[in-house]
Amino acid sequence: MHRISTDGGAFPLWSLDGRQLFYEVSGPQGFSLMAVDVEATPAFTRGRPRLLFEGPYVGCVPVRCYDASPTGDRIVAVREGEPELEPVTSINIVVNWLAELEQRVPVP
Repeated sequence: MHRISTDGGAFPLWSLDGRQLFYEVSGPQGFSLMAVDVEATPAFTRGRPRLLFEGPYVGCVPVRCYDASPTGDRIVAVREGEPELEPVTSINIVVNWLAELEQRVPVP
């Protein structure tokens, strides 16, 4: 067993390539997502935990409320609060959309 975090943590997630471990920490700023680089061979070694982002994100118990993309270059998490919606400035209307669809994708 190897200690990864000195400040606690919950809901760990391995990157698909197995080279990073993500985990969340709850604190005064809300949700903090941390990442640690790890190597398993020839011996287990870990890097220093680093903050990826923090803020008022939704926390889920007993499951994780974030996930990593398959490539590991993106993290998705749900932010608390009301979304900032942009005003609707236009509407597109397609007349005879079925006929246009059949022209573009012929039915066998």
